[in-house]
Amino acid sequence: MLSVENLTIGYDHRKSGKKIVQQSLNLRMGAGEFICLLGPNGCGKSTLLRTMAGIQPSLGGCAKLDGVSVDSISLRERSRLLALVLTEPIETLGMRVRELVALGRNPFTGFLGRLSQEDTKRVDESLAQVNLAHKSESTLFELSDGERQRALIAKALAQDAPMIFLDEPTAHLDLPNRVEIMMLLHRLAHEMGKCVLISTHELELAMQVADRIVLMKPEVGGVVDGIPESLVVDGHLQGVFINSSVRFDPYSGTFLMNHKVRGSVAVVSRGEGYLTFWSERALARLGFEIDSEAALRVSVDERHSTWTVDTARGSYQAGSIAEMLMLLVEEYNVDI
Repeated sequence: MLSVENLTIGYDHRKSGKKIVQQSLNLRMGAGEFICLLGPNGCGKSTLLRTMAGIQPSLGGCAKLDGVSVDSISLRERSRLLALVLTEPIETLGMRVRELVALGRNPFTGFLGRLSQEDTKRVDESLAQVNLAHKSESTLFELSDGERQRALIAKALAQDAPMIFLDEPTAHLDLPNRVEIMMLLHRLAHEMGKCVLISTHELELAMQVADRIVLMKPEVGGVVDGIPESLVVDGHLQGVFINSSVRFDPYSGTFLMNHKVRGSVAVVSRGEGYLTFWSERALARLGFEIDSEAALRVSVDERHSTWTVDTARGSYQAGSIAEMLMLLVEEYNVDI
């Protein structure tokens, strides 16, 4: 449906000349895919979305919809092929939800913009698909941030375009709403056969729900495209998000903070359970590296929920992770 061929994106300033953000980009996107565009701040995610949608000119190469250059497609015809949801705040918060969603039918209405029965049906269906039908007569001011985001997605659905681009649709949302939006977009791509592409910083969520990840590298480094698991195994995710303060753990698929190392501790698990995992997380937060050969030893009894801390001065018992940490604080004079 959409192909990017040797695309260069950036800005052409009248005084300072061209500023290239990324170049030599090549991508292909098809129906029924939920694709997440990831990368550090300033790498060009939003610029790429706007260029592929045809609202920002490219500096070289092209983006094609069904083999036709986006720049050569009229705005009205392009709006029937691609819906774009940007991060700009909604200015008219007094508008009703139904009125906002109905704007998605503009490519299909006449000069006066009157809705036909088919247009009204598509508005109703779009509201139902994002579970917002009960809020159709509410004003946007009355909605939560998550509900407003779903209203914008409903507007894109009402547009009936086979492709939907969204720029950071989960920004400023709490965790439950971020998960709900990501799962909604995944479902819409798979159940409706649309190609849904989003730019996002939600790497850990994208790892669990995206069909593909397009990873943009910093400093005109180009893109890497693949399924989430392959990008981890090949080391691409670790390479892009490397930082002195945080690191990506390929074994858990999560980001871990690089705490100041205060010492090493051996953790021994007795039985199966999750207490050992969270004990190790707590120790890492205090700056202890996990080392099976360390003299300091913490034994976790999963069955009885007890901890034994063996130090050079003796052996101590704890009834919780917090108590175990307090023993280390007293023994090694570290801060929790």
